[in-house]
Amino acid sequence: LDGVDDMVPFYAAGGFAVGHRDQRYEAIGVAQGDWPTDAGGDLVALADVAWDEIAAYDAAHVPAPRPTFLDAWVRRPGGHALGVHDGRSLRAMVVARPARAGVKVGPLFADDAAAADALLGAVLDRLHGVPVFLDVPMCNPAAVALAERRAMAPVFGCTRMTLGSPPSLPWSEIFGVTTFELG
Repeated sequence: LDGVDDMVPFYAAGGFAVGHRDQRYEAIGVAQGDWPTDAGGDLVALADVAWDEIAAYDAAHVPAPRPTFLDAWVRRPGGHALGVHDGRSLRAMVVARPARAGVKVGPLFADDAAAADALLGAVLDRLHGVPVFLDVPMCNPAAVALAERRAMAPVFGCTRMTLGSPPSLPWSEIFGVTTFELG
């Protein structure tokens, strides 16, 4: 679960262990310029990538496969689902979806910071004048640096907590969690 600061002691008393902090960052979408040459591949719409490839890439970054959820998440009306593909495989993926206020970005999974930066830039480029929110796992310093490099400001934080052993995840490839709302 993602506990707000005031509730962390309550959850800890119930047996939940602190994992790491997550920080929500905000920026206003603005034009970003050309696609970077160091992204490691081409910008693609996830709709143009084989579904099995998308599902496998997502599953490598979350505790358990979630194909039904992912299908609805990626194809959500009004959203943007993009990837970086090198011609052989998916190297990064991002989903941006309309929210009550602005647009929330997540997940943002990438093999490296350059691919993550390229995708976040592509999202910001498509959302001129719109508030954009990214939920960053603070245990990934490259994700924090990405948010700061894109002039995003911290607006809210919470603590990721688990009951039992935490899942083993490649945090260095998780630049934006799917959503706080899923816990």
